[in-house]
Amino acid sequence: MKKRITVDLDGVVADLVTPLLSLVAKRYDLHYRFEDVRHYQLERVMPSLSADDVLTMVEETISEKHFQIPAVPGAVSTLQQLSHSYELAIITSRKDIWRVPTEHWIQRELPAIPLETFFTTTADGNVLNGHKSTILRDLGSVLHLEDGLHFAKEVAEQGIPVILFDQPWNQRHRPCHGIHRIGSYREKDHWNKVPSLIEDLTQNLNSPL
Repeated sequence: MKKRITVDLDGVVADLVTPLLSLVAKRYDLHYRFEDVRHYQLERVMPSLSADDVLTMVEETISEKHFQIPAVPGAVSTLQQLSHSYELAIITSRKDIWRVPTEHWIQRELPAIPLETFFTTTADGNVLNGHKSTILRDLGSVLHLEDGLHFAKEVAEQGIPVILFDQPWNQRHRPCHGIHRIGSYREKDHWNKVPSLIEDLTQNLNSPL
């Protein structure tokens, strides 16, 4: 039986930030670079916009009304490779009301990769079906790929190793047991390094856990 690896969506598989910044520039004539997004909460990055404005930008970006969301370089081919050895599941903090455009994107970008998708947030922003770390534990995840530092810490505390994708918004990370930073957001080379790190971290997975 294959072991299960879980993968966050935005910032790991889908590059939501790039088209979001393009939309903000188009609508508000505010020009931010990718590396300017130093906080997970976008309203802290764009103080002239209200939280409602930011939410609208996120919703329109997810729906791809203006710009298409690209896959993170290397994600598709590496996930295809991993699917031969592991069961894969997408765990996203997107609200469940965004399920249709999210699943459409996954089907378009990852059509040949068998995986399940789980949403962790309700329409009003509350937790759906438990915290991400709890869902991962219940799914039997043996390894998780993530970009959100707070989620990475929660998951690592459950004893699940985390590969943390280097991004501008997680630079406050200090060494923490169970969290392994990978790649560089400047080079966008994360996925090239994923298979070898997974092999190192999971070399004992065939032993009782």
